[in-house]
Amino acid sequence: MKQFFFLFFFGSVLLFGCGVETENESASQEVVLDSLKHYGDTSYPFPRLSGEVEEALLRWSDYQDFQRDIQQLNGNAINFLRPKTELLANRADSLLKHFPDSIFGKPIHSRMVIVNTRIKLLDQAVQRSQPDTLKIEYYLSELNKSLRNLMIQLNEKYQKEAIDEQRREDEKKELEKQQRFLDSVYQQELKDNNQQNL
Repeated sequence: MKQFFFLFFFGSVLLFGCGVETENESASQEVVLDSLKHYGDTSYPFPRLSGEVEEALLRWSDYQDFQRDIQQLNGNAINFLRPKTELLANRADSLLKHFPDSIFGKPIHSRMVIVNTRIKLLDQAVQRSQPDTLKIEYYLSELNKSLRNLMIQLNEKYQKEAIDEQRREDEKKELEKQQRFLDSVYQQELKDNNQQNL
């Protein structure tokens, strides 16, 4: 009976040891596969910023680098994403604190808060010891969408300002035209009055 017990004990230890070894092998294979997987859509259609927007963004230090770094996250492996997302999360906080008055507006500020939140969610997902590839893909996709919305809002803000400026110029020209007409009518009346008095 003792022999049977020892045989059973050593057999189960051997089987258990083999099972742990295959688990470790499969876990290490998953880590290698995760490090080789590329995340994001490299052909995501980000809009182009207008010249007025780019000029205005020069006053918002580091924004253009920030935007470019987010766009470059697409198509990279987890080893690239880990340090980049951590850096971007810190830079997003800094950009929110140093928002220039010329760019500030509730719609733009709200979009920037959303970008900041998306970066932090992505950073949390990539920093995990066992990253969830589906969550990383989802958060990167959401970050792309939020950055795109911010860029669209920036373009719309300056497009609207250009339209408002054109409207003010048109109104000013119309007022000047009306004033010249009134002045000419007044001058003609004076001339007519002078001729009648003679």
